Amino acid sequence: MLNNIQPHYINSHDGTKLYFAINKSRVDISKTTPLFFNYGLVCNNAHWQEQIKYFDEQGYPIIIHDFRGHFNSSPNIDVEKVTFDNIVEDMKCILAELKVNEVHLLGHSMGVNICLEFTRRWPEMVKSQILVAGSVMPPQDVMFNNQGMNIVFPLIKKLEQTIPDIYNFLWKTGGLNPLAQYWVHTGGFNAKEVSREFIQVYVNRIGKLNPKIFIKLLEEMRDHNILNKLESMDTHALVIGGDKDKVIPLPIQRLMFDRLPNAEWYMVKEGSHVPQVDFPEHVNERIEFFLNN
Repeated sequence: MLNNIQPHYINSHDGTKLYFAINKSRVDISKTTPLFFNYGLVCNNAHWQEQIKYFDEQGYPIIIHDFRGHFNSSPNIDVEKVTFDNIVEDMKCILAELKVNEVHLLGHSMGVNICLEFTRRWPEMVKSQILVAGSVMPPQDVMFNNQGMNIVFPLIKKLEQTIPDIYNFLWKTGGLNPLAQYWVHTGGFNAKEVSREFIQVYVNRIGKLNPKIFIKLLEEMRDHNILNKLESMDTHALVIGGDKDKVIPLPIQRLMFDRLPNAEWYMVKEGSHVPQVDFPEHVNERIEFFLNN
């Protein structure tokens, strides 16, 4: 993903082992303003792969990481410790380790919440934000342009609590189900632009995560009270949304743009909930223009 990837591990503020990687030496990256990538709910860095590759080739300094409880970062951690509070503290620990004082934050979907929370706490450390397909409203209230998740989510939680063996089995094997792959492909992506192979890899990686992570982070998104904080965030921001996003309706994303006082808006025509995967060239071009201007 990075031409000169340099993987590192550190212990966070509470001792949690964190994974991160950079594309330049520690000395060099400490003198720059890196791009710091944050993926979405039960996603991974592959959702940013075309942006990471492009900006790496252009010479931009880059930091990628895995959230606590995800993949290379303490996957066996107590899920109750996988909170937005701890994740942004983890990011601050990574930046302190690298002696980086300022970053450009990039977030997709839930990663938008992470970026906004980090910026709320430490605005002096954020040069700009690139916010893709995010929501500042509880996702259960707006997903798929209805409130059906308010019915489905309690059922999922009850399933996990009452028959955890079945829930865990369905979670870990769901990626092998062609119907699940089809639903993810057509519901979350532009199926004409994104290959089925990408979806297969994605859903199989989901199954490697602790099945309780999904429930815990949905609760974190539900309880993230950030909407009334946006107007005080004057950090320069680029808000990107796909006009065919079925997961988070475009008006919800526009709400974030309207509330941020120093924001630009870019709508990706025919873009889904993952427009940076659908049309990476267009998104890369717009992000670079934003960064340069």
